[in-house]
Amino acid sequence: MGKGSNKIIGGSIFLLDDLKLVHYHYSAFNRHYSKYHPIDLLLAEAILRYGNLGENMLHLGGEISIEGNDGLSKFKRKFATNKLNFYI
Repeated sequence: MGKGSNKIIGGSIFLLDDLKLVHYHYSAFNRHYSKYHPIDLLLAEAILRYGNLGENMLHLGGEISIEGNDGLSKFKRKFATNKLNFYI
């Protein structure tokens, strides 16, 4: 990826609600650019952007396993300062 490149290497969907919560819903990235950690960058940008807009919390969603030892759970925990229990 060169300087000034406009290539899209990842994307995420964030949903906002009336309670000042931002919900992280889906994300995807081009594996050829995984060394740039595009989803990490998108989440960091979302934290800054929505925090500056006055949103109170970024909800990262649930985990895959009860133990929380799967890759998705570990990834989400990198951005979390607390964990909330919820049930479906």
